[in-house]
Amino acid sequence: MVCSAFERWAFERWAFERWAFERWAFEGWASGNHADMTAGCEPQHLRLPFAAESVGVARHALDDWLAGAIPTGAPVGFLDDCALVVSELVGNAVRHARPLTDGTVDVDWACTDGSLEIAVTDGGGRTAPRKRHAASTDQSGRGLAIVDLLTTGWWVETSGSCTTVRAQLDAVERVA
Repeated sequence: MVCSAFERWAFERWAFERWAFERWAFEGWASGNHADMTAGCEPQHLRLPFAAESVGVARHALDDWLAGAIPTGAPVGFLDDCALVVSELVGNAVRHARPLTDGTVDVDWACTDGSLEIAVTDGGGRTAPRKRHAASTDQSGRGLAIVDLLTTGWWVETSGSCTTVRAQLDAVERVA
């Protein structure tokens, strides 16, 4: 069977995501660094390869964690918003920043008083993360504008050469 370059790329990306997630899941359970989904909202930490494929790994891990930890009465779309925010933050880190010294990116999340806080730490970039006002014809530049729209707030912290972007999503019904 002959595959196109895109089909080969898609398969390799899927295989990497699966490998990275299984590796993360195995190492987390084997070392005891996992949350008991029935125990509530224990903070989670992922150290992922500094690669575009880590976006999907982080999104799937957060989805799985939220399935067991989501607060009762969370608004419709909360899970989707959380998945989109973590995807944007990890994607921005991989696209615009440098890896941490060990070639990775850190992704953390935790429940706090009816909200979810997501944090992504990288090795810093040439410029600080900021929301852009992309033109309708631009093909990129909307990531942090989307994060700003979906969250109750987001902010940037720097420490040495590391940059952390944090975002908070309320798990209570939003009133428009």
